[in-house]
Amino acid sequence: MKNWLFLLYYLNKQLVMDSVTKQKKPKSTRCAICNKKVGLLAFTCECSDTLKFCSAHRLPENHLCTFDHKNKGKN
Repeated sequence: MKNWLFLLYYLNKQLVMDSVTKQKKPKSTRCAICNKKVGLLAFTCECSDTLKFCSAHRLPENHLCTFDHKNKGKN
């Protein structure tokens, strides 16, 4: 009887420990063009608030931006 109780206690403890240690990591931020990891240095553009770009693709001509930056500067 004691062996069964010990076995049940051990298995329950293992299940609890496994559920605590298997937490998912958040997805890393990646460039929308080259899929390079950008981390904290992600650049956003006026064309989209959801897209992130690396330092190589941060300029409008490098990521085929559809936003009109010229008219924004005039106003």
